[in-house]
Amino acid sequence: MLKKFFPLVFLFVVSIPLVFPFFAPGYFSTHDGEWAVIRLAEMDREIRDGQIPPRWADYLNHGFGYPLFLFTYPGPYYFGEIFHLLGIGLVGSLKLLFILSVLLSGCFMYLLGRQLWGTSGGLVSAIFYLYAPFRLVNLFVRGSVGESLSFALFPLIFYLGINLCQNPSKKWLVLVSLSLAGLILTHNVMAIIFIPLWLLFLLLIKRSILVGLKSLGLGLGLSAFFWLPALIEKKYIILSQVPLSDISRHFVNLSQLVKPSWSFDTLPSFQLGWVHLVFFFISFSIFLWFSHKRELTRLQIISIMYSLAASLFLILLMLPISYPVWKLTPFLREIDFPWRLLGPVSFFFSLPVGILAYHGFEAKTIKSWWLRFFLVFICFSIILANIGYAKPKERIDKGDNYYRSNDATTTSAGELMPVWVKEKPKERPSKKVELLGSGKIGTLFFNSKKIEFSVEAEHNLQVKINTVYFPGWKIWVDGKEMKLDYNNPEGLLTFSVEKGSHWVFGKFTRTPIRVEAEIITLIALALIFWLTLPFLRIKRAIK
Repeated sequence: MLKKFFPLVFLFVVSIPLVFPFFAPGYFSTHDGEWAVIRLAEMDREIRDGQIPPRWADYLNHGFGYPLFLFTYPGPYYFGEIFHLLGIGLVGSLKLLFILSVLLSGCFMYLLGRQLWGTSGGLVSAIFYLYAPFRLVNLFVRGSVGESLSFALFPLIFYLGINLCQNPSKKWLVLVSLSLAGLILTHNVMAIIFIPLWLLFLLLIKRSILVGLKSLGLGLGLSAFFWLPALIEKKYIILSQVPLSDISRHFVNLSQLVKPSWSFDTLPSFQLGWVHLVFFFISFSIFLWFSHKRELTRLQIISIMYSLAASLFLILLMLPISYPVWKLTPFLREIDFPWRLLGPVSFFFSLPVGILAYHGFEAKTIKSWWLRFFLVFICFSIILANIGYAKPKERIDKGDNYYRSNDATTTSAGELMPVWVKEKPKERPSKKVELLGSGKIGTLFFNSKKIEFSVEAEHNLQVKINTVYFPGWKIWVDGKEMKLDYNNPEGLLTFSVEKGSHWVFGKFTRTPIRVEAEIITLIALALIFWLTLPFLRIKRAIK
């Protein structure tokens, strides 16, 4: 039993330097980390208000509302909310997500590497993956919880995909579909990059893309409640008109990829890691030797050749020479920073190095004691070369209340603001509801999904709710739905009422596309349940 779990225990020990900084009190300064805590606070607020799935962030944008989770990947915050509901603080819940992203990255890469290269090979690939420089950038410089969790899903999806190709059963179909849906919900941009590469890999293994498309279709169905409305309703936000970034300014050059560097500035380190590069190319030398001896399986050959091709392809896309390709390829326009490709590159760089410890290498080339020394040397080289980066810039301890009361948009350029908003809010309104005329507001109640109040109007007048209009908002006065006017500089909810006493009720409702998307997700969930039902019956019968 001990021997069986020793590799996982060893990986846990190796991961300690990467997760240890997260156990200190408070948090530390990163590009996106504090924004993520604020988003988690908003997710908690919306779920407690009964807004499921969360979409409209009424508290953000200085209290004028913001369609945050309509367009921002919600997956990490769903999991973070589970931890928070269990009694863990906001900052603690987010740090736990980062810790799990590290531990799961190592475990899943070990499973994939073991499948290809054996136990020792799986350990080598996992350590390479854990200590990839860009992995550490996401943890300690960028603080991107979505990208960090996607690192755990890359090897899991490949591992499950290989098993699906070898045994196309309902069990593997369900697991692959769930993992693909998880990636889409965890970081949709990473999904755009990674899933096509994964499908091509399955095509090379199976010589048929059908099994991959089945699982992808089910995964898309499971996550449709998020991506389908985001795709259709993107036309309503500034991001549809103005790109988040100028792609031409975010390419990298070869010296940045090769030269050891580290920075906590706006542009972090883009190095691949010189030790990673050295052993990456050594692994291909050993691969050529094994290929000559015909000691590799078809799956091993495809895996290592595909890793080389995918790595070179992605690196080429990060260089300025590929700019015309980005301009002409529609799906690449959804990737705001070309250097994001370093995430999948880190995965493909780590996968083939397991051949350095492949069991055939031990049995037919050198003595086992020498192999053990060589493997220890490889692992310690990777760890020692990069462990110095596993530390934060500075500690901060602002407390959960600071993040819960922060009402910024949490986006870099307010890119999710509706296009009809001409003057962006700069401070919270003094009143949630204002009357443009003589009258009185009474019994006001509002949260992230609804608002209700009474109006005593001394004459016909307009009512202004200090909430930015977005499709889905509806207002009823005395049970009659009102025509909304948001043709004002702030794009606020405005409507007319006649003289007298009225009861106003407003709600952020589901638009037709949101309803359709949620129905698709429910159908996909029902299909998942139907596919797993025979397996559950077998388990029950065994008991």
